[in-house]
Amino acid sequence: MRWIALAAVLVGVALADEGRAVWVQPCDISSPDAIDLLIRNLKRANIKLIFVCVKDIRGRIIWHSERFSDAVHPDFRHFDGLNLLLQRAHKANIRVHAWFCCLTESPESPVVKKHPEWQQKNPNNQPTTSEIIQNNRKYNIVWMCPARRPGYVDRYLIPMMVELLKKYPVDGIHYDYLRYPGDVAPDRYCFCDWCSQHIFRHAHMFYENFPDKEFAPQKPLLPRAAANWLKDYTIRPPRKTWKNAPSTVKAEFLLRGSTLWRKIPLHRTPNPCDMDFFFYTYRCDAIKRSLEEAHKAAIKVRPDIVFSATVFKNPVLAARFCGQKWTDFLHLLDVVAPMLYRSYFPDSSFSEYLTMLSEYVRMENYWVGGNCHTYCAISVKDLYKEERREVERLAALLCLTGDRARQEKALDSLALLSGEALSSFLGKMRKTFSAFSERLKRCSVQLFNDFEKCFATLQKAAKEGGETKAIFRKLRHLTALLLNDPPPNFYPPKKLTAAINALRKARTEGIALFCASSITRFKLWDALAKSFKQPSELPHLAKPVSVPSTQVLRLLHLCRSELKQSR
Repeated sequence: MRWIALAAVLVGVALADEGRAVWVQPCDISSPDAIDLLIRNLKRANIKLIFVCVKDIRGRIIWHSERFSDAVHPDFRHFDGLNLLLQRAHKANIRVHAWFCCLTESPESPVVKKHPEWQQKNPNNQPTTSEIIQNNRKYNIVWMCPARRPGYVDRYLIPMMVELLKKYPVDGIHYDYLRYPGDVAPDRYCFCDWCSQHIFRHAHMFYENFPDKEFAPQKPLLPRAAANWLKDYTIRPPRKTWKNAPSTVKAEFLLRGSTLWRKIPLHRTPNPCDMDFFFYTYRCDAIKRSLEEAHKAAIKVRPDIVFSATVFKNPVLAARFCGQKWTDFLHLLDVVAPMLYRSYFPDSSFSEYLTMLSEYVRMENYWVGGNCHTYCAISVKDLYKEERREVERLAALLCLTGDRARQEKALDSLALLSGEALSSFLGKMRKTFSAFSERLKRCSVQLFNDFEKCFATLQKAAKEGGETKAIFRKLRHLTALLLNDPPPNFYPPKKLTAAINALRKARTEGIALFCASSITRFKLWDALAKSFKQPSELPHLAKPVSVPSTQVLRLLHLCRSELKQSR
Protein backbone atom coordinates (compact mmCIF):
# COMPACT_ATOMS: atom_id res chain seq x y z
CA MET A 1 0.00 0.00 0.00
CA ARG A 2 1.04 3.60 -0.61
CA TRP A 3 1.30 4.49 3.06
CA ILE A 4 3.74 1.65 3.66
CA ALA A 5 6.01 3.03 0.95
CA LEU A 6 5.75 6.46 2.51
CA ALA A 7 6.66 5.04 5.92
CA ALA A 8 9.82 3.61 4.36
CA VAL A 9 10.80 7.08 3.24
CA LEU A 10 10.30 8.37 6.78
CA VAL A 11 12.98 6.09 8.17
CA GLY A 12 15.38 7.19 5.44
CA VAL A 13 15.98 4.17 3.26
CA ALA A 14 18.03 6.24 0.85
CA LEU A 15 20.97 8.52 1.42
CA ALA A 16 20.56 12.08 0.20
CA ASP A 17 23.21 14.32 -1.22
CA GLU A 18 22.89 18.02 -1.96
CA GLY A 19 19.50 19.52 -2.73
CA ARG A 20 19.37 21.78 -5.80
CA ALA A 21 16.46 23.89 -6.97
CA VAL A 22 15.75 26.76 -9.36
CA TRP A 23 12.84 29.19 -9.58
CA VAL A 24 11.21 29.29 -13.02
CA GLN A 25 9.16 32.25 -14.23
CA PRO A 26 6.38 32.20 -16.85
CA CYS A 27 8.70 33.70 -19.48
CA ASP A 28 10.89 30.59 -19.18
CA ILE A 29 8.07 28.28 -20.32
CA SER A 30 6.24 30.52 -22.81
CA SER A 31 6.74 28.13 -25.75
CA PRO A 32 7.63 24.48 -26.46
CA ASP A 33 11.12 25.54 -27.53
CA ALA A 34 11.63 27.52 -24.32
CA ILE A 35 10.55 24.49 -22.27
CA ASP A 36 12.88 22.16 -24.16
CA LEU A 37 15.80 24.57 -23.61
CA LEU A 38 15.00 24.83 -19.90
CA ILE A 39 14.88 21.05 -19.46
CA ARG A 40 18.20 20.61 -21.30
CA ASN A 41 19.88 23.18 -19.07
CA LEU A 42 18.44 21.64 -15.90
CA LYS A 43 19.61 18.17 -16.91
CA ARG A 44 23.09 19.48 -17.72
CA ALA A 45 23.29 21.04 -14.26
CA ASN A 46 21.89 17.97 -12.45
CA ILE A 47 19.02 20.02 -10.99
CA LYS A 48 16.04 17.89 -10.05
CA LEU A 49 13.66 20.42 -8.49
CA ILE A 50 12.07 23.57 -9.91
CA PHE A 51 9.62 26.06 -8.44
CA VAL A 52 7.42 27.12 -11.36
CA CYS A 53 5.45 30.34 -11.00
CA VAL A 54 1.79 29.43 -11.51
CA LYS A 55 0.42 32.62 -9.89
CA ASP A 56 2.59 35.68 -10.29
CA ILE A 57 2.90 38.76 -8.11
CA ARG A 58 0.12 40.45 -10.09
CA GLY A 59 -2.28 37.57 -9.55
CA ARG A 60 -2.11 36.14 -13.07
CA ILE A 61 -2.20 32.33 -13.31
CA ILE A 62 -0.73 30.17 -16.06
CA TRP A 63 -2.89 27.05 -15.99
CA HIS A 64 -6.09 26.52 -17.97
CA SER A 65 -8.54 27.25 -15.18
CA GLU A 66 -12.28 26.78 -15.34
CA ARG A 67 -13.21 28.58 -12.14
CA PHE A 68 -10.64 31.38 -12.43
CA SER A 69 -10.51 31.83 -16.20
CA ASP A 70 -10.53 35.63 -15.94
CA ALA A 71 -7.20 35.48 -14.05
CA VAL A 72 -5.30 33.49 -16.69
CA HIS A 73 -2.15 35.19 -17.99
CA PRO A 74 -2.64 36.39 -21.61
CA ASP A 75 0.41 34.44 -22.81
CA PHE A 76 -1.08 31.15 -21.59
CA ARG A 77 -4.71 31.38 -22.66
CA HIS A 78 -3.99 29.38 -25.81
CA PHE A 79 -0.90 27.51 -24.66
CA ASP A 80 -0.89 25.11 -21.72
CA GLY A 81 2.77 25.58 -20.85
CA LEU A 82 2.39 24.01 -17.41
CA ASN A 83 1.03 20.76 -18.83
CA LEU A 84 3.84 20.49 -21.36
CA LEU A 85 6.45 21.38 -18.77
CA LEU A 86 5.20 18.67 -16.41
CA GLN A 87 5.40 16.07 -19.18
CA ARG A 88 8.95 17.03 -20.15
CA ALA A 89 10.15 17.53 -16.57
CA HIS A 90 8.83 14.24 -15.25
CA LYS A 91 10.32 12.42 -18.21
CA ALA A 92 13.67 13.93 -17.18
CA ASN A 93 13.13 12.97 -13.51
CA ILE A 94 12.72 16.62 -12.48
CA ARG A 95 10.20 17.48 -9.75
CA VAL A 96 7.91 20.48 -10.21
CA HIS A 97 6.51 22.58 -7.36
CA ALA A 98 3.71 25.02 -8.17
CA TRP A 99 4.97 28.43 -7.00
CA PHE A 100 2.20 30.72 -5.70
CA CYS A 101 2.72 34.42 -4.97
CA CYS A 102 0.10 33.96 -2.31
CA LEU A 103 -1.25 37.31 -1.09
CA THR A 104 -0.51 39.72 -3.94
CA GLU A 105 -2.63 40.97 -6.81
CA SER A 106 -2.65 43.88 -9.25
CA PRO A 107 -5.16 46.76 -9.03
CA GLU A 108 -6.72 45.38 -12.24
CA SER A 109 -7.16 41.83 -10.94
CA PRO A 110 -10.74 40.55 -11.22
CA VAL A 111 -10.75 39.49 -7.56
CA VAL A 112 -9.71 42.98 -6.40
CA LYS A 113 -12.49 44.58 -8.39
CA LYS A 114 -15.06 42.05 -7.21
CA HIS A 115 -13.99 42.03 -3.55
CA PRO A 116 -12.29 45.32 -2.64
CA GLU A 117 -13.07 44.58 1.01
CA TRP A 118 -10.53 41.72 0.89
CA GLN A 119 -7.63 44.16 0.46
CA GLN A 120 -5.31 45.00 3.32
CA LYS A 121 -5.94 48.52 4.61
CA ASN A 122 -3.71 51.03 6.36
CA PRO A 123 -4.77 53.37 9.22
CA ASN A 124 -6.24 55.73 6.63
CA ASN A 125 -8.41 52.90 5.29
CA GLN A 126 -6.39 52.86 2.05
CA PRO A 127 -4.94 49.79 0.24
CA THR A 128 -1.25 49.19 -0.37
CA THR A 129 -1.42 50.96 -3.74
CA SER A 130 -1.58 54.23 -1.78
CA GLU A 131 2.03 53.77 -0.66
CA ILE A 132 4.90 55.75 -2.17
CA ILE A 133 8.21 53.95 -2.64
CA GLN A 134 11.71 54.79 -3.84
CA ASN A 135 12.14 57.70 -6.27
CA ASN A 136 8.64 58.92 -5.40
CA ARG A 137 7.03 56.09 -7.37
CA LYS A 138 3.60 54.74 -6.57
CA TYR A 139 3.47 51.18 -5.29
CA ASN A 140 1.41 49.14 -7.73
CA ILE A 141 0.84 45.85 -5.90
CA VAL A 142 -2.33 45.08 -3.94
CA TRP A 143 -1.83 42.99 -0.80
CA MET A 144 -4.81 40.94 0.32
CA CYS A 145 -5.77 40.38 3.95
CA PRO A 146 -4.77 36.90 5.20
CA ALA A 147 -6.89 37.11 8.36
CA ARG A 148 -10.42 37.89 7.10
CA ARG A 149 -12.86 34.96 7.05
CA PRO A 150 -14.60 34.50 4.78
CA GLY A 151 -12.06 36.24 2.59
CA TYR A 152 -9.28 36.01 0.06
CA VAL A 153 -7.45 33.00 1.51
CA ASP A 154 -10.37 30.61 2.04
CA ARG A 155 -12.58 31.77 -0.86
CA TYR A 156 -9.96 32.42 -3.55
CA LEU A 157 -6.36 31.36 -2.91
CA ILE A 158 -6.98 27.89 -1.45
CA PRO A 159 -9.65 27.02 -4.07
CA MET A 160 -7.05 27.97 -6.69
CA MET A 161 -4.56 25.55 -5.19
CA VAL A 162 -7.15 22.79 -4.95
CA GLU A 163 -8.18 23.22 -8.59
CA LEU A 164 -4.55 23.08 -9.72
CA LEU A 165 -3.87 19.92 -7.71
CA LYS A 166 -6.91 18.23 -9.23
CA LYS A 167 -6.01 19.15 -12.82
CA TYR A 168 -2.21 18.90 -12.93
CA PRO A 169 0.24 16.31 -11.50
CA VAL A 170 2.53 18.84 -9.83
CA ASP A 171 4.83 17.39 -7.19
CA GLY A 172 4.48 20.16 -4.65
CA ILE A 173 3.05 23.51 -3.58
CA HIS A 174 5.55 26.34 -3.12
CA TYR A 175 4.43 29.29 -1.01
CA ASP A 176 5.82 32.78 -1.60
CA TYR A 177 4.65 36.25 -0.49
CA LEU A 178 2.89 34.58 2.42
CA ARG A 179 3.38 37.59 4.68
CA TYR A 180 2.51 41.25 5.15
CA PRO A 181 4.14 44.02 3.06
CA GLY A 182 6.96 44.62 5.52
CA ASP A 183 9.36 45.65 2.77
CA VAL A 184 7.07 48.60 1.94
CA ALA A 185 5.21 49.62 5.10
CA PRO A 186 5.97 47.34 8.08
CA ASP A 187 3.55 48.84 10.62
CA ARG A 188 0.67 49.99 8.44
CA TYR A 189 -1.14 46.75 7.60
CA CYS A 190 -3.64 45.45 8.26
CA PHE A 191 -6.22 47.73 9.85
CA CYS A 192 -9.22 46.68 7.77
CA ASP A 193 -12.59 46.57 9.52
CA TRP A 194 -12.23 42.83 10.15
CA CYS A 195 -8.76 42.99 11.69
CA SER A 196 -9.45 46.01 13.89
CA GLN A 197 -12.38 44.13 15.44
CA HIS A 198 -11.08 40.57 15.40
CA ILE A 199 -7.71 41.22 17.04
CA PHE A 200 -9.40 41.50 20.46
CA ARG A 201 -11.31 38.28 19.94
CA HIS A 202 -8.13 36.54 18.77
CA ALA A 203 -6.37 37.45 22.05
CA HIS A 204 -9.60 37.07 24.08
CA MET A 205 -9.38 40.57 25.53
CA PHE A 206 -13.08 40.59 26.43
CA TYR A 207 -15.85 38.05 27.12
CA GLU A 208 -18.27 37.53 24.24
CA ASN A 209 -20.91 36.40 26.72
CA PHE A 210 -20.56 39.79 28.41
CA PRO A 211 -19.76 42.05 25.43
CA ASP A 212 -20.60 45.31 27.18
CA LYS A 213 -19.30 44.47 30.64
CA GLU A 214 -15.87 45.70 31.65
CA PHE A 215 -14.13 43.63 34.28
CA ALA A 216 -11.70 45.52 36.51
CA PRO A 217 -8.63 43.89 38.06
CA GLN A 218 -9.39 42.14 41.30
CA LYS A 219 -8.00 43.83 44.35
CA PRO A 220 -5.60 43.91 46.01
CA LEU A 221 -3.42 45.00 43.08
CA LEU A 222 0.09 43.68 42.83
CA PRO A 223 2.86 46.25 43.28
CA ARG A 224 4.22 45.75 39.77
CA ALA A 225 1.42 46.93 37.50
CA ALA A 226 2.06 44.55 34.60
CA ALA A 227 1.87 41.54 36.93
CA ASN A 228 -1.88 42.12 37.28
CA TRP A 229 -2.47 40.60 33.83
CA LEU A 230 -3.41 37.31 35.54
CA LYS A 231 -6.46 39.01 37.02
CA ASP A 232 -8.01 38.82 33.52
CA TYR A 233 -9.37 42.35 33.30
CA THR A 234 -11.01 43.68 30.13
CA ILE A 235 -8.43 45.13 27.78
CA ARG A 236 -10.61 46.03 24.81
CA PRO A 237 -11.97 49.60 24.92
CA PRO A 238 -15.77 49.90 25.29
CA ARG A 239 -17.48 48.27 22.31
CA LYS A 240 -19.39 51.36 21.11
CA THR A 241 -16.38 53.61 21.55
CA TRP A 242 -14.16 51.26 19.55
CA LYS A 243 -16.72 50.65 16.81
CA ASN A 244 -17.22 54.37 16.18
CA ALA A 245 -13.56 55.35 16.47
CA PRO A 246 -11.74 56.44 13.27
CA SER A 247 -9.34 53.86 11.85
CA THR A 248 -6.40 56.17 12.61
CA VAL A 249 -7.34 56.17 16.31
CA LYS A 250 -7.65 52.39 16.29
CA ALA A 251 -4.22 52.03 14.69
CA GLU A 252 -2.70 54.42 17.21
CA PHE A 253 -4.08 52.35 20.10
CA LEU A 254 -2.96 49.02 18.64
CA LEU A 255 0.56 50.26 17.90
CA ARG A 256 1.17 52.57 20.87
CA GLY A 257 -1.52 51.78 23.42
CA SER A 258 -1.29 49.88 26.68
CA THR A 259 -3.01 46.84 28.14
CA LEU A 260 -3.11 48.90 31.34
CA TRP A 261 -4.78 51.78 29.56
CA ARG A 262 -7.39 52.64 32.20
CA LYS A 263 -7.31 50.24 35.13
CA ILE A 264 -3.82 50.95 36.44
CA PRO A 265 -1.79 54.21 36.35
CA LEU A 266 0.70 53.95 33.48
CA HIS A 267 3.51 55.56 35.47
CA ARG A 268 3.61 52.46 37.62
CA THR A 269 4.83 50.16 34.83
CA PRO A 270 8.20 50.31 33.01
CA ASN A 271 6.65 49.21 29.70
CA PRO A 272 3.27 50.89 29.29
CA CYS A 273 3.06 50.73 25.47
CA ASP A 274 2.61 47.01 24.94
CA MET A 275 -0.45 46.67 22.68
CA ASP A 276 1.81 46.36 19.64
CA PHE A 277 2.86 42.90 20.87
CA PHE A 278 -0.69 41.68 20.26
CA PHE A 279 -0.82 43.39 16.85
CA TYR A 280 2.38 41.70 15.66
CA THR A 281 1.39 38.35 17.19
CA TYR A 282 -2.00 38.56 15.50
CA ARG A 283 -0.32 39.01 12.12
CA CYS A 284 2.03 36.06 12.66
CA ASP A 285 -0.89 33.86 13.68
CA ALA A 286 -2.90 34.95 10.62
CA ILE A 287 -0.09 33.83 8.31
CA LYS A 288 0.32 30.54 10.13
CA ARG A 289 -3.43 29.88 10.05
CA SER A 290 -3.54 30.55 6.30
CA LEU A 291 -0.81 28.00 5.74
CA GLU A 292 -2.52 25.48 8.02
CA GLU A 293 -5.77 25.78 6.06
CA ALA A 294 -3.97 25.48 2.72
CA HIS A 295 -2.07 22.42 3.96
CA LYS A 296 -5.23 20.71 5.16
CA ALA A 297 -7.08 21.38 1.90
CA ALA A 298 -4.15 20.19 -0.23
CA ILE A 299 -3.59 16.83 1.44
CA LYS A 300 -7.29 16.04 1.13
CA VAL A 301 -6.84 16.21 -2.64
CA ARG A 302 -3.29 14.90 -2.89
CA PRO A 303 -1.96 13.18 0.26
CA ASP A 304 1.44 12.75 -1.42
CA ILE A 305 1.92 16.45 -2.15
CA VAL A 306 5.13 18.10 -0.94
CA PHE A 307 5.18 21.60 0.60
CA SER A 308 7.93 24.20 0.25
CA ALA A 309 8.16 27.92 0.95
CA THR A 310 10.30 30.97 0.29
CA VAL A 311 10.88 33.02 3.43
CA PHE A 312 12.92 36.00 4.59
CA LYS A 313 16.25 34.98 6.04
CA ASN A 314 15.66 36.00 9.68
CA PRO A 315 12.44 34.62 11.24
CA VAL A 316 12.73 36.84 14.31
CA LEU A 317 12.98 40.08 12.35
CA ALA A 318 10.46 38.84 9.77
CA ALA A 319 7.95 38.21 12.58
CA ARG A 320 8.26 41.81 13.71
CA PHE A 321 8.24 43.49 10.31
CA CYS A 322 6.04 41.32 8.08
CA GLY A 323 4.29 38.70 10.23
CA GLN A 324 6.39 35.83 8.86
CA LYS A 325 7.59 33.90 11.91
CA TRP A 326 8.37 30.89 9.82
CA THR A 327 9.81 28.86 12.71
CA ASP A 328 6.17 28.51 13.84
CA PHE A 329 5.12 26.62 10.71
CA LEU A 330 8.15 24.51 9.82
CA HIS A 331 6.12 21.44 10.80
CA LEU A 332 3.87 22.17 7.81
CA LEU A 333 6.74 22.24 5.31
CA ASP A 334 9.02 19.71 3.70
CA VAL A 335 11.42 22.35 2.39
CA VAL A 336 12.09 25.91 3.51
CA ALA A 337 14.13 28.27 1.32
CA PRO A 338 15.43 31.30 3.26
CA MET A 339 16.34 34.15 0.90
CA LEU A 340 20.03 34.85 1.44
CA TYR A 341 19.96 37.37 -1.40
CA ARG A 342 22.81 39.85 -1.50
CA SER A 343 20.30 42.72 -1.66
CA TYR A 344 19.02 41.63 1.78
CA PHE A 345 22.45 42.08 3.39
CA PRO A 346 24.31 45.26 4.34
CA ASP A 347 25.95 47.11 1.45
CA SER A 348 29.39 45.54 1.23
CA SER A 349 32.00 44.03 -1.04
CA PHE A 350 31.43 40.65 -2.64
CA SER A 351 33.96 38.96 -0.36
CA GLU A 352 32.27 40.45 2.71
CA TYR A 353 28.93 39.19 1.42
CA LEU A 354 30.33 35.67 1.15
CA THR A 355 31.47 35.86 4.78
CA MET A 356 28.06 37.06 5.92
CA LEU A 357 26.41 34.43 3.71
CA SER A 358 28.31 31.66 5.46
CA GLU A 359 27.36 33.00 8.87
CA TYR A 360 23.70 33.09 7.89
CA VAL A 361 23.75 29.50 6.67
CA ARG A 362 24.76 28.47 10.16
CA MET A 363 21.94 30.60 11.58
CA GLU A 364 19.40 29.01 9.22
CA ASN A 365 20.48 25.55 10.40
CA TYR A 366 20.07 26.74 13.98
CA TRP A 367 16.59 28.19 13.40
CA VAL A 368 15.33 25.24 11.37
CA GLY A 369 16.76 22.79 13.88
CA GLY A 370 16.20 19.76 11.69
CA ASN A 371 12.42 20.29 11.65
CA CYS A 372 12.35 20.37 7.85
CA HIS A 373 14.84 20.49 4.98
CA THR A 374 16.69 23.74 4.25
CA TYR A 375 17.58 24.97 0.77
CA CYS A 376 19.49 28.24 1.21
CA ALA A 377 18.55 30.58 -1.63
CA ILE A 378 20.69 33.11 -3.51
CA SER A 379 19.68 35.58 -6.21
CA VAL A 380 21.92 35.21 -9.25
CA LYS A 381 21.23 38.77 -10.39
CA ASP A 382 22.23 40.21 -6.99
CA LEU A 383 25.64 38.52 -7.15
CA TYR A 384 26.58 40.88 -9.96
CA LYS A 385 25.76 44.15 -8.25
CA GLU A 386 29.03 45.82 -9.21
CA GLU A 387 28.92 44.69 -12.84
CA ARG A 388 25.27 45.61 -13.29
CA ARG A 389 25.67 48.99 -11.59
CA GLU A 390 28.28 50.06 -14.15
CA VAL A 391 26.08 49.19 -17.12
CA GLU A 392 22.95 50.60 -15.47
CA ARG A 393 24.68 53.97 -15.06
CA LEU A 394 25.24 54.10 -18.82
CA ALA A 395 21.62 53.02 -19.37
CA ALA A 396 20.47 55.87 -17.11
CA LEU A 397 22.51 58.40 -19.09
CA LEU A 398 20.87 57.12 -22.27
CA CYS A 399 17.40 57.28 -20.62
CA LEU A 400 16.67 53.58 -21.07
CA THR A 401 13.97 53.59 -18.38
CA GLY A 402 10.24 54.14 -18.54
CA ASP A 403 7.74 53.19 -21.22
CA ARG A 404 8.37 53.41 -24.97
CA ALA A 405 6.83 56.88 -25.34
CA ARG A 406 8.99 58.27 -22.53
CA GLN A 407 12.11 56.71 -24.01
CA GLU A 408 11.39 58.19 -27.45
CA LYS A 409 10.87 61.64 -25.95
CA ALA A 410 14.19 61.35 -24.12
CA LEU A 411 15.89 60.21 -27.34
CA ASP A 412 14.65 63.34 -29.10
CA SER A 413 16.18 65.45 -26.32
CA LEU A 414 19.53 63.67 -26.67
CA ALA A 415 19.47 64.25 -30.43
CA LEU A 416 19.24 68.03 -29.84
CA LEU A 417 22.61 68.11 -28.09
CA SER A 418 25.38 69.75 -30.11
CA GLY A 419 28.74 71.45 -29.74
CA GLU A 420 30.06 71.76 -26.19
CA ALA A 421 26.89 70.27 -24.68
CA LEU A 422 27.29 67.13 -26.79
CA SER A 423 31.01 66.96 -26.07
CA SER A 424 30.36 67.23 -22.31
CA PHE A 425 27.71 64.52 -22.42
CA LEU A 426 30.03 62.30 -24.45
CA GLY A 427 32.67 62.71 -21.75
CA LYS A 428 30.23 61.42 -19.13
CA MET A 429 29.38 58.41 -21.28
CA ARG A 430 33.05 57.59 -21.93
CA LYS A 431 33.86 57.81 -18.23
CA THR A 432 31.00 55.47 -17.40
CA PHE A 433 31.94 53.10 -20.22
CA SER A 434 35.58 52.99 -19.08
CA ALA A 435 34.48 51.26 -15.84
CA PHE A 436 33.72 48.05 -17.78
CA SER A 437 35.33 48.58 -21.21
CA GLU A 438 38.36 46.34 -20.60
CA ARG A 439 36.17 43.51 -19.35
CA LEU A 440 33.92 43.92 -22.40
CA LYS A 441 36.94 43.90 -24.72
CA ARG A 442 38.08 40.57 -23.29
CA CYS A 443 34.62 39.09 -23.79
CA SER A 444 33.64 40.60 -27.15
CA VAL A 445 35.98 42.68 -29.27
CA GLN A 446 33.16 43.28 -31.75
CA LEU A 447 30.84 44.79 -29.14
CA PHE A 448 33.67 46.89 -27.71
CA ASN A 449 34.49 48.24 -31.18
CA ASP A 450 30.82 49.03 -31.84
CA PHE A 451 30.74 51.23 -28.74
CA GLU A 452 33.99 52.96 -29.73
CA LYS A 453 32.69 53.66 -33.23
CA CYS A 454 29.57 55.30 -31.81
CA PHE A 455 31.65 57.46 -29.46
CA ALA A 456 33.95 58.50 -32.32
CA THR A 457 30.97 59.47 -34.48
CA LEU A 458 29.48 61.57 -31.67
CA GLN A 459 32.87 63.25 -31.12
CA LYS A 460 32.98 64.20 -34.79
CA ALA A 461 29.39 65.50 -34.63
CA ALA A 462 30.29 67.66 -31.61
CA LYS A 463 33.03 69.35 -33.66
CA GLU A 464 31.49 69.47 -37.13
CA GLY A 465 27.76 69.05 -36.53
CA GLY A 466 25.51 66.39 -37.98
CA GLU A 467 22.63 64.01 -37.21
CA THR A 468 23.09 62.04 -33.97
CA LYS A 469 19.74 60.42 -33.27
CA ALA A 470 20.63 57.18 -35.06
CA ILE A 471 23.90 56.97 -33.12
CA PHE A 472 22.17 57.43 -29.77
CA ARG A 473 19.68 54.78 -30.79
CA LYS A 474 22.58 52.43 -31.62
CA LEU A 475 24.19 53.12 -28.22
CA ARG A 476 20.91 52.29 -26.53
CA HIS A 477 20.74 49.00 -28.40
CA LEU A 478 24.30 48.08 -27.43
CA THR A 479 23.68 48.95 -23.77
CA ALA A 480 20.46 46.94 -23.73
CA LEU A 481 22.44 43.97 -25.04
CA LEU A 482 24.81 44.20 -22.08
CA LEU A 483 21.85 44.21 -19.72
CA ASN A 484 19.74 41.51 -21.34
CA ASP A 485 21.95 39.44 -23.66
CA PRO A 486 25.59 40.02 -22.69
CA PRO A 487 28.51 38.11 -24.20
CA PRO A 488 29.71 35.06 -22.26
CA ASN A 489 31.91 35.85 -19.23
CA PHE A 490 30.90 39.51 -19.12
CA TYR A 491 29.29 38.60 -15.80
CA PRO A 492 32.11 36.51 -14.25
CA PRO A 493 31.02 32.90 -13.64
CA LYS A 494 33.53 32.69 -10.78
CA LYS A 495 31.19 34.79 -8.65
CA LEU A 496 28.41 32.22 -8.89
CA THR A 497 30.91 29.44 -8.23
CA ALA A 498 32.24 31.27 -5.17
CA ALA A 499 28.74 31.76 -3.74
CA ILE A 500 27.90 28.06 -4.20
CA ASN A 501 31.18 27.04 -2.58
CA ALA A 502 30.53 29.37 0.36
CA LEU A 503 27.13 27.75 0.91
CA ARG A 504 28.67 24.29 0.77
CA LYS A 505 31.49 25.18 3.13
CA ALA A 506 28.92 26.45 5.64
CA ARG A 507 27.16 23.06 5.35
CA THR A 508 23.90 24.00 3.72
CA GLU A 509 21.64 21.04 2.99
CA GLY A 510 20.43 22.41 -0.31
CA ILE A 511 20.96 25.31 -2.72
CA ALA A 512 18.14 27.20 -4.44
CA LEU A 513 18.84 29.70 -7.22
CA PHE A 514 16.70 32.63 -8.25
CA CYS A 515 16.12 32.31 -11.11
CA ALA A 516 16.37 30.42 -14.42
CA SER A 517 15.98 33.55 -16.55
CA SER A 518 18.89 35.26 -14.75
CA ILE A 519 21.10 32.21 -15.22
CA THR A 520 20.24 32.29 -18.93
CA ARG A 521 20.67 36.05 -19.29
CA PHE A 522 24.09 36.09 -17.64
CA LYS A 523 25.24 33.00 -19.60
CA LEU A 524 25.89 30.94 -16.48
CA TRP A 525 24.48 27.50 -17.27
CA ASP A 526 27.95 26.16 -18.16
CA ALA A 527 29.36 27.40 -14.85
CA LEU A 528 26.42 25.87 -13.01
CA ALA A 529 26.91 22.55 -14.78
CA LYS A 530 30.52 22.51 -13.55
CA SER A 531 29.52 23.37 -9.97
CA PHE A 532 26.81 20.71 -10.01
CA LYS A 533 28.62 18.12 -12.08
CA GLN A 534 28.16 15.47 -9.39
CA PRO A 535 24.60 14.03 -9.56
CA SER A 536 22.61 14.13 -6.33
CA GLU A 537 19.27 13.19 -4.88
CA LEU A 538 16.75 15.52 -3.25
CA PRO A 539 17.15 15.42 0.56
CA HIS A 540 13.46 15.97 1.26
CA LEU A 541 12.65 12.79 -0.66
CA ALA A 542 15.43 10.58 0.64
CA LYS A 543 16.21 11.66 4.18
CA PRO A 544 13.93 12.12 7.21
CA VAL A 545 13.91 15.24 9.36
CA SER A 546 14.18 15.36 13.16
CA VAL A 547 10.46 16.08 13.63
CA PRO A 548 8.68 14.85 10.47
CA SER A 549 5.34 16.49 11.29
CA THR A 550 4.30 17.11 7.71
CA GLN A 551 5.24 13.59 6.70
CA VAL A 552 3.37 12.09 9.66
CA LEU A 553 0.23 14.07 8.86
CA ARG A 554 0.42 12.83 5.29
CA LEU A 555 0.98 9.26 6.47
CA LEU A 556 -1.98 9.37 8.86
CA HIS A 557 -4.22 10.71 6.11
CA LEU A 558 -3.17 7.87 3.80
CA CYS A 559 -3.75 5.29 6.54
CA ARG A 560 -7.21 6.67 7.22
CA SER A 561 -8.07 6.62 3.52
CA GLU A 562 -6.84 3.05 3.12
CA LEU A 563 -8.87 1.89 6.13
CA LYS A 564 -12.05 3.53 4.80
CA GLN A 565 -11.61 1.81 1.45
CA SER A 566 -11.09 -1.60 3.08
CA ARG A 567 -14.35 -1.44 5.08
